Amino acid sequence: MIGKSELWDNSETDWIFYTVISYNWSSILIMESKKYAHTLDGADKANWQTLEEHLTEVAKLAADFAKSFGCENLAYAAGLLHDLGKAHDEFQTHLENSLENKSDRCRINHSEAGAAFAFKNIESPLKDLIANIVIGHHTGLADYDNYLDRIEKRGKNDLAVIKEQIAPYIQGLPDPASLFPTGFQPTRESYHFLVRFVFSALVDADWLDTERFCSPKTYKLRPQLPPLTEYLEKFNAHMDALSSKAQNDANVNSSHASLNQMRNQVLADCRAKGRESTGSGLYSLAVPTGGGKTLSSMAFALEHAVKTGKDRVIYVIPYTSIIEQNADVFRGIFGKDAVIEHHSNINWEKIKKNNELDSDEESSGQIQMELATENWDAPLIVTTNVQFFESLFACQTSRCRKLHNIANSVVILDEAQMLKPELLSVCNSALNELTTRFNTTVVLCTATQPALDSEELKKIKKDYLPLNKPIPINPNQQQLYEKLRRAEYHIDLDTKETWESLSNKLTKEKQVLCIVNTREDCYELYNAVKAKAENASETVFHLSALMNPEHRSKRIAEIKERLNSGDPVCVISTQLVEAGVDIDFPVVYRASAGLDSILQSGGRCNREGKLEGLGQVYVFKFEPDLSKDGNMLKNEKASFIEFWYSKPDIQNPDEYREYSEIFINKLDSTRDIKNPQYSYKRTIKNLKKNIDVLDTLWKYCKDVSSKNWNTNPQINYRTIGENLHWIDEDFSVPVVTFYDKGKALINQLCETGPEKILMRKLQRYMVNIPRDKEGMLLKNGFQKLECGILVQTTPFLYSEEYGLKLFDSESEPLIC
Repeated sequence: MIGKSELWDNSETDWIFYTVISYNWSSILIMESKKYAHTLDGADKANWQTLEEHLTEVAKLAADFAKSFGCENLAYAAGLLHDLGKAHDEFQTHLENSLENKSDRCRINHSEAGAAFAFKNIESPLKDLIANIVIGHHTGLADYDNYLDRIEKRGKNDLAVIKEQIAPYIQGLPDPASLFPTGFQPTRESYHFLVRFVFSALVDADWLDTERFCSPKTYKLRPQLPPLTEYLEKFNAHMDALSSKAQNDANVNSSHASLNQMRNQVLADCRAKGRESTGSGLYSLAVPTGGGKTLSSMAFALEHAVKTGKDRVIYVIPYTSIIEQNADVFRGIFGKDAVIEHHSNINWEKIKKNNELDSDEESSGQIQMELATENWDAPLIVTTNVQFFESLFACQTSRCRKLHNIANSVVILDEAQMLKPELLSVCNSALNELTTRFNTTVVLCTATQPALDSEELKKIKKDYLPLNKPIPINPNQQQLYEKLRRAEYHIDLDTKETWESLSNKLTKEKQVLCIVNTREDCYELYNAVKAKAENASETVFHLSALMNPEHRSKRIAEIKERLNSGDPVCVISTQLVEAGVDIDFPVVYRASAGLDSILQSGGRCNREGKLEGLGQVYVFKFEPDLSKDGNMLKNEKASFIEFWYSKPDIQNPDEYREYSEIFINKLDSTRDIKNPQYSYKRTIKNLKKNIDVLDTLWKYCKDVSSKNWNTNPQINYRTIGENLHWIDEDFSVPVVTFYDKGKALINQLCETGPEKILMRKLQRYMVNIPRDKEGMLLKNGFQKLECGILVQTTPFLYSEEYGLKLFDSESEPLIC
């Protein structure tokens, strides 16, 4: 604890000394009047929350949140300082005026005084960390110059005014030497993530304590879900029942026996590895498509979490189009209110949200789930790559609030080969930090393990940061892939197909799936096939992201029904069916793409091993002028061609590593969008530059008493958070369509505005379109709301056949 301190070192008259005694506040100092943090409408001051109580409770709660990664003292210090500026008389007057509905303009930003105190008085290299966290606990993490300017211009003056009154609030500050995380061995990247995770602990603690006092009804609705031990029990019971059913099916149909045997072996390997694990780490689970990796990875996660004392499992999925399917699988095992599903097609930061929760409109269970998405305080989270990785580099309080709950968790990265290609070094950096610094276990779960840990790539690409070497969960991967071969591949990269030639081939098959690369290709080929097929209205189906999620779900259910009954069916789809969609065709056609996409497409062929022999997968090439490829797709195709002409066995898991190295080596960090001037190069360069300056800081960290440490780690958190995106916000626009219940929800949106629960419902009826198509839609029956969302106002632009008529030039009149 601090024995004495000076507020400003340039003026002896400004020194204030205080002595640490006990937590019996009444014996420390008798103040002229109490200071308050929060008021209650209609309540006298006796029922207001005192500043003393709020600072202490937030400090304790933040410390508890940060304990799992050894930063409890850092978080405790930030908690004590975060609202120090509320001790200012002007702020106290503002509280009284607001209760009496008097309009006033409070000049005091209550976060700046605490930041100034940390910056000027805490003799530790980590004082910048605490100052930035404190000053941004409402507005978000700031760029260095911004928060330093706020401290110098306002924070210093506010602190000088309240210097005689802050002794009881800061007397519990930890000793500066104890601020360093327990067992923390700093690297260049460590400081960057350390700030974010401690910031998260403070923000969540502040929000929860404020909610507890100001909105007790909402606070009591927060879910109290069972521990992971109960999840493991339910999971084991479900898998035992599934195994028994599979055995019965195998007795009836012997073709299932081999597949089920392999799935059981993968499950057993995952359970065994989870039970024998002793600590956090990076693991890989390589299982061919259809090998049961979704449930097997969950088996490892639960066994490992229970064995090592992890708090939660976070299941990360690349596409919003499949997240609901996986979440539903888990709900079927653990219960409908046991899974937190967190994703969004909406940029919430750009929408003025109504956070009031109406218990009359929604069940308490739905409200609890909504509350738990704010900070991921639940045993099982299902989310997307976008939500997960953008949060790790975010600056906003709402996005960062959940980070401390990623620590001491098991993170499953499903379809790990789908990590953002241009940002692999950034992803690798984050994953390395999570597994080595924040007590997190990460599982790379995929049929095609990418060469993220390649040291050879680092030699070739100087700017490539490899992932740490993962520990394989399942041994004998080569043998597993051999036994799970259910299809043979016919790859023709010389013959160039046309719509005419391809539709002739597809109409000769009884049950066939054809996957193309773009929504426009899907639309064109669908129409070509429909013109040739018999009973086309019953047998030919279109499937793409031009159909909203509700529409796609119903279409997939219809396709499965025809497959199961043996009826003719021809499906023309984009790559949205490649991951997480459990459909099983005897024949699959795939337009030329990257090897991972080709193998994922092949995973839809003879998926359940029901055929007497092998399924058939045909990889074809379009005429150059028919398919409009973006830069990334061109890179994938070029990498596959270079890889393929060495004539490898593409189903050999060891061969995929060669393709992955070729592909990563071709990356140039340029985004695949229509504006060629837009790129991540500037942002990545800024990120690296900001991390590089930390070298100087950490040279002095070992000697915390040194007076020579660098006090200026100039990291621009806001710049990074606002520019480092996994999805180009300026590239696409969300469109809400009429389909099914969409029209009624649009009417509600126009009446009430974008309330949070309503927006979650609307996600089922949204289609994302390129921004350059926005003008066309606005001219033809769509309306743009203030929140930036386009809504359908006429039925003519949405079709039961293929969704939004983005490419339909011969449809009905577009204007009502």
